[in-house]
Amino acid sequence: NFEIAIKALLQKFETEVRKDKELKELNTLSNQETGEILFNIPSGVQINEHTNVLMMSVKAQQDSLIVRLIFMEPEQFTS
Repeated sequence: NFEIAIKALLQKFETEVRKDKELKELNTLSNQETGEILFNIPSGVQINEHTNVLMMSVKAQQDSLIVRLIFMEPEQFTS
């Protein structure tokens, strides 16, 4: 399931880059306290009866960049 979710997330990022090759309009959410940036590009995949939504965030450190993959509650993305 994790591999399927990662592939779907990467495909969503690829789609966004194709829309805007210079990434002038990057949809992000920022945490003012921690400096972490969440890419507002949810990637949902249906596996059997389970829906998984994966998102990615980054946080700059002094000598590194932390990349987090976060499974979100899928209910918050339904309308």
